[in-house]
Amino acid sequence: MKFRDELKEKTVDEQEEWFLGAMDSVPLPLDDMCFAIGSLVEANKKEKAQGCADLLQDTLVTAKDGMGALRLLVLRNSLGLDNGNFRQVCLDASESVFDNRLGQGFVKSAGFDVARIPVEECLRRLMLLASLKEGSFCYNKTWGFGIVKRLDDFYLKITIDFDDKPGHEVTFAYAAEALELVGDSHILMMRHKDPDGLAELTKSDPSEVVRIVLRSYGEMSAIVLQEKIAGVILKEEDWKKFWEAARKGLKRDPLVDLPTKRTDMIKVLAKEQEYGDEWYAAIKKERDPEKILELIEVLEKESGVASIEKDHMTILEDRLRFSIKAGQWKRTDIVARSVMTVSRIGMKGIVSEDIKKELLSPVRFLVAASTLPARHLSKFMDYVCDQGVDESMELLLSVLPEMPFNVLNEALKRLESAGRSDDAVERFSPLLRSRQAGVEILLWIAKNIEKRERWLSSAAELATQAIDALSVDSSGERLKTRNQLRALFEKQGWFEGLLTEMNNVQREEIVRRINASHGWDTSSQRSLLARIIRVYPELGKVLSSAADKEQVETPVLLMTSWRSYRERQEQYRKLINVEIPQNSKDIAVARSYGDLRENFEYQAAKDQQRLLTRRKDDMEIDLDEVHGTDFVGFSCDVVGMGTIVAFLRPDGRTEQYCILGEWDRDEKLRIVSSGSKIAQLLEGHSEGNEVMLPAGQSGGDVDESCSIVSIDGLSDDVKKWIEGGEGLKTDS
Repeated sequence: MKFRDELKEKTVDEQEEWFLGAMDSVPLPLDDMCFAIGSLVEANKKEKAQGCADLLQDTLVTAKDGMGALRLLVLRNSLGLDNGNFRQVCLDASESVFDNRLGQGFVKSAGFDVARIPVEECLRRLMLLASLKEGSFCYNKTWGFGIVKRLDDFYLKITIDFDDKPGHEVTFAYAAEALELVGDSHILMMRHKDPDGLAELTKSDPSEVVRIVLRSYGEMSAIVLQEKIAGVILKEEDWKKFWEAARKGLKRDPLVDLPTKRTDMIKVLAKEQEYGDEWYAAIKKERDPEKILELIEVLEKESGVASIEKDHMTILEDRLRFSIKAGQWKRTDIVARSVMTVSRIGMKGIVSEDIKKELLSPVRFLVAASTLPARHLSKFMDYVCDQGVDESMELLLSVLPEMPFNVLNEALKRLESAGRSDDAVERFSPLLRSRQAGVEILLWIAKNIEKRERWLSSAAELATQAIDALSVDSSGERLKTRNQLRALFEKQGWFEGLLTEMNNVQREEIVRRINASHGWDTSSQRSLLARIIRVYPELGKVLSSAADKEQVETPVLLMTSWRSYRERQEQYRKLINVEIPQNSKDIAVARSYGDLRENFEYQAAKDQQRLLTRRKDDMEIDLDEVHGTDFVGFSCDVVGMGTIVAFLRPDGRTEQYCILGEWDRDEKLRIVSSGSKIAQLLEGHSEGNEVMLPAGQSGGDVDESCSIVSIDGLSDDVKKWIEGGEGLKTDS
């Protein structure tokens, strides 16, 4: 290290002179020479670095130093010293240095002739193959720990004695892609030689096991660490307990960089982190706003900010200005974290009033609060409240119904502390009365059941709205919230407590709703109903009558216009003939990039495959269950499919809708699906009937009584639309 520090102090000419002199050394000081090449690149002397690299490459090839030549090629690739067609350069050098039959087999199997395999991956594969010898220890995810028994240079195969499959043969190409070499100090070697000792170490010192894994494989994320340990060194079910204990030990170790995110890299440091000129020089060059904020947060935690020198504080101010500008307003969460960091450190003049005002606007606040990691959300709420109690409370109240559950939970805590709980109740009351409240507030009420009467006076009403919310299709955070709400029904005691507050009529209605709900899978639904019947046996008659009714009811025939049916067929054709085959190609390409556990392209392609498969299954069911029609001959006696209905609002406005089939809708022609809410409310009614319909444009939160004026057959424009007169809509 001292030599390298001295080398960096030399001029460029002196560094080049040292390099040329080192060429006469035996053996070559390869590590220091590679460092010198990198130092020349860092000094923007790329041509000199290129010349030194070419000279060293020729020397290593002439000396038949295969591993040295490969190490230099890897360095040249990382420094951008590609010298034209770098793939061909690597291939020529490899063929020259590995010139016997076995070496030629290694080169042939490394993938240089496959354009889709990156050059750095080809070099990695060749280095692995060149390191294999009889008696070498290796690991494969499928077959486990193994010992190389034979290298066949004729058939280009390796015979390996795996734990789970002795005498197994693999090709050189497969070995290069799927094997990991295991050295004497490797965690897998410990498992092989002393399994009992390793098992004891996982119990007595979990953090040391993690250090050994990191030294064995290099830095990795917590996600990859789990793959390396769970199911390999210990049982899958023991991982959580192991990791909780390991984290405590690692947090106390100054030589371990343990990030807060599971996707960031865990590192074993050569020395304890020092926050001197070198650290500030590194953060000054950092261009990733999120990384900047994480580095400053670690600095605050480990070193504090009170003793930061003026020049260093100037660097932090510059980086925080950069992160605010970089995030504005593509990453509102980055802006929020930057502003909070500025506030904590006590910097002035960095956050303008315009930025602060924008951040505390309803839209920006909601985006920031919804996207911030959980560990920052509470601090962000505190920051908002510190800007003024009255203003912050009004801000929270203005967006309360739009908040995801975790944000809503924090907001209601702040409102209660400020004595504004009644205002929160009033904000939600119209939505709860009209049964339009989101699953978020329903979950909050359900979790804070002792406060339920302030929000919903009836236990039956809470259960009713919760059951209805479970039947609504959801995704993302709302799906998680819905699952948490469903878990409460399955939690022993919670739902039973609500049932005790209901009368018999209310309990019967709740049983009917659960029985008809799509919010549970069949097994869970039956289990929940069985629990209810055990406590209230008399409710069994409700299920019996529902079953009898189901047996005599005629199944509803699902229909849609031929136009919409052909559109769905075309979407299915594109899915089968274009999207799914393309996804298969994407998976094959991504698989060639190497380690599938660290391969983002592969994981993304597999996620897309699952999505496409689900879409294919859903569309096949849809096309089988729904039938096309032109609606000719449909009755106009009552409102239903194939009719145009007009009704009168209380304020004197007349509205008209054309009701067609399952997949039909066109805003211009006022076409609505038979499955839409308004179509279902109008279905079966005759002219002159009064129907309760949503208030719509007339305002208000409750339904209003509307009178049906007329029921007619389809107009010529609608018939033309059904025939595809405006052109068939397909995805291109």
